[in-house]
Amino acid sequence: MGVPALEKRIIRGAKIDKIGYKEVLSRLGGTFIKLNPTSLEDVITVCEANGLNDREEAEMIYHLSNGDLRIVKQKVKKHLLLNQAA
Repeated sequence: MGVPALEKRIIRGAKIDKIGYKEVLSRLGGTFIKLNPTSLEDVITVCEANGLNDREEAEMIYHLSNGDLRIVKQKVKKHLLLNQAA
């Protein structure tokens, strides 16, 4: 989940009884999981699953995304819309 600082902020907020932080921590199950960074192969898989089969375009999307799958989603949608109109 997000950057490591977010975990620290939520835990600290819950410990000092800031409004809402205990609720957030509770909804997260009180635990945080560490995720592996998004790889080029992950982005290529997402692109192919959505009908974008151009490897060069997938690599460009990977470099623009900085590991953020929300940006990958946005770029794939944009690419597909632009190619659909052409």
